[in-house]
Amino acid sequence: MFATDAHAADQPAKDNSGLPLLFHEDFKSGSDALNRFAFTDKDAWKLVQDDVNGIKQNVLSLVKQSNYKPLVRSPINIAWINDLNVSHFVLEAKCKITTAPIPHRDLCFFFGVGDASHMLYCHLAQEEDKIHNQIHLVNGKDREPVTVKHAKTTPWDDKYHIVKIVRDDKGASVYFDDTLRMTTDCKELPTGKLGVGSFDDLGNFAEITVWGKKVD
Repeated sequence: MFATDAHAADQPAKDNSGLPLLFHEDFKSGSDALNRFAFTDKDAWKLVQDDVNGIKQNVLSLVKQSNYKPLVRSPINIAWINDLNVSHFVLEAKCKITTAPIPHRDLCFFFGVGDASHMLYCHLAQEEDKIHNQIHLVNGKDREPVTVKHAKTTPWDDKYHIVKIVRDDKGASVYFDDTLRMTTDCKELPTGKLGVGSFDDLGNFAEITVWGKKVD
């Protein structure tokens, strides 16, 4: 939950669900902010100015498809957060899709990441099918859905929205503007890196915040 009082309007809460603040990036520092991420293709990402719900500001923009081919079927457009490995966490991202409306346009959010072939990720797509709008496990082989609670759609439009992912002992839950959309009880890959991106569409990320339990 982002702070809303006038004194701390630009700062996130110091804790969330009992977890301490570990990471916050709103891209106000310009190009220095890019040093906090590792990209599958740095040329696919740029800092641009955008109107974020009435305020003009820097955002991290995925502007083209990455020149990257993973060893197993999984997303190609990823910005990993540097130097952050967690177990339990809350991740919030203020984001929007910039690809024109198509049934399966998506943004993705990555966790439990050990390497490019071992991760969990939330695939938030306009419409659900067997692979879209699912939570996926990539564990040394092509991605496979591990979703328990399903949502027929993620209602993307041309505005910024808050995506929240919560992971605890029960599994992981995915929220879109405070509405629970998907869950998984998958407990594989219990710790790892975090990241944001897309399978094969484009989008902007205006703010990324993580509260959690940091692990070595």
